[in-house]
Amino acid sequence: MKKTVAVFAVVVMVAFGLVALAAGPAEQKAPKPSAPQALSFKGTVTALDEAAKTLKVKDAAGKELEFSFSGAHVKGTLKVGEPVVVKYHPMEGKNVATSIHVGAAPAKK
Repeated sequence: MKKTVAVFAVVVMVAFGLVALAAGPAEQKAPKPSAPQALSFKGTVTALDEAAKTLKVKDAAGKELEFSFSGAHVKGTLKVGEPVVVKYHPMEGKNVATSIHVGAAPAKK
């Protein structure tokens, strides 16, 4: 009887081992893409639509970008003609502002 139990135990262990080998290696998860880095754009406000929460900013080189700022932290009062620094992320074809600093650019430390 003891031999039968021992043989049965060995057969069960071998069977589980074969099942584990047949399953193959565990599937590796793809690394999550890191959050996109915030981009920065410095220029002068050329258009402002408070109702739509959008603004256009033109830099010194003449490049103009439009930003949506519905959830952005705005430091200062937005007005056409004011210099601004906009931190933003491109999202679904739009530039979504995360923060807007109105006035001269903050000094770098």
